[in-house]
Amino acid sequence: MLFNSFKDRLGDVSDLDLDDDIELLEEIKDIRDKLNILERILDDKEDLTQNLFKLFDIEKQEDGTTTKTLQDQVLQYYQQRAGVGLRLDRIKKMDEDAKISYDAVS
Repeated sequence: MLFNSFKDRLGDVSDLDLDDDIELLEEIKDIRDKLNILERILDDKEDLTQNLFKLFDIEKQEDGTTTKTLQDQVLQYYQQRAGVGLRLDRIKKMDEDAKISYDAVS
């Protein structure tokens, strides 16, 4: 009797539509996958640019020794612009936000 009363107040259970929630979860997962791909690409770019600038950062002295210095203004400009740390931080923040949304929907 109590269960039937509860069931009557609950209404028709077939009205529950999870299609929208499932679609949102799939979309969030897709976004997180794309952010992960971007993060990997930027990690690789950071490693590559660091190694590249190390090649230009060696200056040979007259006595045969080498010192590390980056004198060329053009190279200094590109070295400053090549940093991807801020971009990586933004992608990680977006991924955290997407995870929060994913957890809220699921």
